[in-house]
Amino acid sequence: MQIHEKKMLPLAPIIEATYSSNSHLFSVILQSPNGYAWIMNHYIQLWCSGYGSKNRDMVLNFIPLSNPCHSWDKCEYIKHQRIDLTFMMNHWQSIVDFTIDSINGGWYVYMLLDQYFIPESELGDGTHFAHKNFFYGYEKTKKLFYIADHFDEGKYGFKTVGFSNMLKAFDSVTKGAEYRAFRQSSKDSFYLHSFRDLCYLIKLNDHDYSFNKQLLEDYLSDYFYSTNRFQFYHHYSFNKMIYGLDTYACLIEYINDTHDTNIDSIDYRIFTMLKDHKNLMLLRLAYLKANHYKDRHSQLEKVIVMYKDILTKSNMILNLILKLNFSKNMTIIQHIIKHLTHMRQIEKKALESFIEIVS
Repeated sequence: MQIHEKKMLPLAPIIEATYSSNSHLFSVILQSPNGYAWIMNHYIQLWCSGYGSKNRDMVLNFIPLSNPCHSWDKCEYIKHQRIDLTFMMNHWQSIVDFTIDSINGGWYVYMLLDQYFIPESELGDGTHFAHKNFFYGYEKTKKLFYIADHFDEGKYGFKTVGFSNMLKAFDSVTKGAEYRAFRQSSKDSFYLHSFRDLCYLIKLNDHDYSFNKQLLEDYLSDYFYSTNRFQFYHHYSFNKMIYGLDTYACLIEYINDTHDTNIDSIDYRIFTMLKDHKNLMLLRLAYLKANHYKDRHSQLEKVIVMYKDILTKSNMILNLILKLNFSKNMTIIQHIIKHLTHMRQIEKKALESFIEIVS
């Protein structure tokens, strides 16, 4: 393997702004000529976990989920390895050497680290906090790694972390008291358990993808009827799973519970994801009009106009959420619910037209 003093793996601009696991995958596969087509063929369905105060840790996300347990396994545009931490520590002198060797081989490195020792990331906020970091480069002379994540105010960006701090962060989650507490707290969590003893490597894979129109119809139908036929994409164990258009009801009850339970703040990422979903639907419509349904240009254009309105409303709702979190003015809640109710009505009509066009 060639020895480098500095190596940076490329990252493409992202088209999703909420969760880092989505952003990392997109930033890799969008380097491929047909990676965009793969994303447009997927990332239509939404799911959320539970209702309001019955599940304060509510999540809204795409199906397939962009993490190593779901679409990282299914995506033809990446090669993917799970490396056991014990194996790693037995075959490399340090996690620093392992990460450098992996990047030299063209592999992006994704692993849990204690953010307390990575002040550059600003994610730990001075506390011991286990979080996955995505490494895409290094510079030996400066003893720095380059990492990507949603850093400043949740925006996807890039930071550096020193070799020594990275080693401390790794040792903390594999050897320290904080790690033992983390293992105990995550023993029943499928998501945390999947990262607890593993490091993940991904690299771009050369693949010629053909857009699947039937898959598009299936995803749109599932989203419209709030069903999920793609169970192989989903292993999470929540008491109640809600899909498609029914996620609007989940969001409304979550907002209502804010007033009843007097929680400190709403997780704004839920509504950033809502906006991401509408933006991807709009991008998808433009892609289909230009590539696969050129004979239905005028019909698609009408749906595009509808989704532009939906995207505008999703941005308005996100701004109201941020305003509510800052001001604690509970009268804003009714405005949010009104906009969500109207937005669902518009999207249902848009989807009816969309499905008719592609069927």
